[in-house]
Amino acid sequence: GVDARRIGPFAPDGRSMTWAAHGAGKRSLVLDPERSAHRELLRDLVARADFVLESRAPGEPAWLGPEVIEAANPAAIHVRITPFGLTGPRAADPATDLTLWAAGGPLLPTAVDGDPPVRMSVPQAWAHAAADAVGGALVAHFARLETGRGQGVEVSALRSATQCTLS
Repeated sequence: GVDARRIGPFAPDGRSMTWAAHGAGKRSLVLDPERSAHRELLRDLVARADFVLESRAPGEPAWLGPEVIEAANPAAIHVRITPFGLTGPRAADPATDLTLWAAGGPLLPTAVDGDPPVRMSVPQAWAHAAADAVGGALVAHFARLETGRGQGVEVSALRSATQCTLS
């Protein structure tokens, strides 16, 4: 599952209170990409979805590429949140909240006398990316109301972190 399931603070029973807050109202389904029945189940879910949200670690294979999602559901809006974009020299780089802030520039003012920069906030680079993804998904949704067609929305967490500090 998502890393937030393992982030503290933790309740007395060991469950992550961070995930309890961020995952409220969500349901989880564990699927194995090696099992054809699981791949078919995911395709069936996509065929009924209005939005398909994807965020995966760099280098992880996609279960369903954009062409498969479009074939299963031409009206679906496919939202992909990536650390550094889908292509380019850093696309496959691992990323954390701290590395995204550092790469985006906002940590530069926290570096003193050549020392490495320090964290400036609670983790929020991915939250900014999620907010930008919602905005993009809504724009795509209003276009779908006119055309009946879905489209892809791609959001780079690096760009979101950089942009939110420049506005």
